[in-house]
Amino acid sequence: MVAPWGHWAIAAPQSIAIHPPTLTLAQTLEAFPEISFRPPTPPDVGSPRERRGAASRGSTDPGEGCPVRLDEDGKFLPKLTALVPAYDLEDKSLIEDAPPPDFLDGAHALYGSTVEPYPTLWLYLPYDLTPNRPGELRAEVIGDDGVPIQQTLTTYTDAPAGIVGIPLAGTGLEPLAVGEWQDLIFVLRCDLDDPPQNLTVGFTVQRVAPLETQPAPTALGDDATTASLDVTPLDAVASTALRENALALAEAGVWYDLLTTLATLRRQNPDDLDLADNWSHLLTSVGLADVTDQALSDCCAAPTNAADETSSQ
Repeated sequence: MVAPWGHWAIAAPQSIAIHPPTLTLAQTLEAFPEISFRPPTPPDVGSPRERRGAASRGSTDPGEGCPVRLDEDGKFLPKLTALVPAYDLEDKSLIEDAPPPDFLDGAHALYGSTVEPYPTLWLYLPYDLTPNRPGELRAEVIGDDGVPIQQTLTTYTDAPAGIVGIPLAGTGLEPLAVGEWQDLIFVLRCDLDDPPQNLTVGFTVQRVAPLETQPAPTALGDDATTASLDVTPLDAVASTALRENALALAEAGVWYDLLTTLATLRRQNPDDLDLADNWSHLLTSVGLADVTDQALSDCCAAPTNAADETSSQ
């Protein structure tokens, strides 16, 4: 049995201090200013996890297994990767360098914030998802015996490889309240009959609040009063407002919504070189340079919900 749905909460909600820039339409159309992500100091929430799948294994059939992927020069291609900043477990510093492609990334604090009750998670899929190689989104919850277990929220069986966004809306997860956080795991089922062959990556997501006082800007996690963050809903904005949102979110260090905003802009403006450069710069700045050239893929708007309890493998 699983404890009733809910999320972990901290004693005092983390908050944002930001004075969003304002761009004129002419400025926006001429060039998109460079985005500079201000990483917060992550609070002590979430479980350390790996940002990249530990290894590629299994069948060589293109529709199943997770075989090693090499380019034409024999170099390793990117692995299953969670697009989230990684922080050192001891000093909480941002890890800015991508490891060599044949190197095991290790466990880190994989923390990002959102102002939304249902943010979108982003990851790089090196393989198509199929019925024989599905992907599962899981939440870590506490069982009745106090032991963390993984509960499957959603299973995906039809998605092309590439960078994909996974909305938490519609997965059965309760909306995040301000200050609450949730550990989530994406599992690539490389062998349906052999769970240890699975590849897994993790995310910790915490909802933060735009509040209404007006001090100088500060990073998330600082003990300071806060300013208003003017973020327009993503489903009802023009390109100019989206670009202003991206700059504000980057300044505030709100990772998940920033990445979603930039991905939306890139889909709307596929030939915009400034946007492409900003996307590459952003991912490179948080140690994800190896996936900057990967294409945005269409996934995962219509999930198949599940309520399975799963072991933590």
